[in-house]
Amino acid sequence: MRVGRPRRALGTIVASAVVTALLGVNAPSAQAIGNDPISTPPTAEFHIDATTNSNPVNLPGSDLTMNLVQGEGVWLYTRNLVARTEWPNQDPDPGATFIVQCYGPGIASTGTGWYAARNLDPPHNEFTFRPQIRAMFRAPSTGTYTCRLRVAAYQPRSGTIRVWFDAGATLHATPVKPTSSVGVTAGYGWTVPDSGTGPQPYISPASPFRRHNYGNYTFQDSGSSKVTIAMDQNVTTCTYGDGPRYPVCVGADADGTRVKFDIVVQPQHLDGSACGVSSPIRVFEYQIHVIAPYHHYPLSATAVLDKNEHLFGCPRVNIAMDLTWLSGEPMVIHTQRAHDQRPGWGGIYEHG
Repeated sequence: MRVGRPRRALGTIVASAVVTALLGVNAPSAQAIGNDPISTPPTAEFHIDATTNSNPVNLPGSDLTMNLVQGEGVWLYTRNLVARTEWPNQDPDPGATFIVQCYGPGIASTGTGWYAARNLDPPHNEFTFRPQIRAMFRAPSTGTYTCRLRVAAYQPRSGTIRVWFDAGATLHATPVKPTSSVGVTAGYGWTVPDSGTGPQPYISPASPFRRHNYGNYTFQDSGSSKVTIAMDQNVTTCTYGDGPRYPVCVGADADGTRVKFDIVVQPQHLDGSACGVSSPIRVFEYQIHVIAPYHHYPLSATAVLDKNEHLFGCPRVNIAMDLTWLSGEPMVIHTQRAHDQRPGWGGIYEHG
């Protein structure tokens, strides 16, 4: 199944991060982030033999090391992530995970990060997974930080299945500050609340709507005319055998789930009252059928908005993500954060 084009709503809507102008120079060793973007060299081809042990490993050559002062922010994003397999059989269906993980002062030794995962689905000839990870990172202390790509491959049976990670993957960091050479002047990042070992939220025929309200952002730079809002959320469509792990999946079939994924904003005055419009407006709207062989799937949304034209020149905006069940099986919205790897997150940044 191919992902369709998102419906254009308010603003200029794109299906991946706005990064064309943000590409930086290679950064093989630690350096102050300065005003210019930096990036890793392209990685070499790599492979893992998928087993029932899905512990992630470092993708060689993907370290991006930066000297940051406390509170300094960078917009992280990946390019050319590709996982594939030549396994021809329907069962077992191997899966792959990409992770961006950061380490440094003020962060637990396991690091902090963001992930995207999906089964590779050999029976439908969708052998390849091409996600993008993008996130706002702010240094909790002053010091040297290393962010790197990590990968995992898994399958539920005995034996091994080879999963390849293509050459050419890169990790990029764009400075987020008034002196940024590419005009990314200010921004903020957020994550879905960690549910720990408790139940994770879901959407289903009985409970078809879920909203994550990520709170408010006050614009910092009057000279930046636009904002980009990016949101990513990993989900699982219920299928056979998921009941013991996810109670909402008890009795599920293998029909997959059709879901609608929206970014919703409410422009505001500084006191929190509505500004420009009296009710929230949808700035990204997208429907997709997550088929059962994919099982786990990363939903992704991006909206590029003009502050005056689309946000009415208001000084603040409230940001939310809406997920709506449309048909098929229930869907789990992941909020558990093992090893501080975020399953759902977002960010906003101001630019010209």
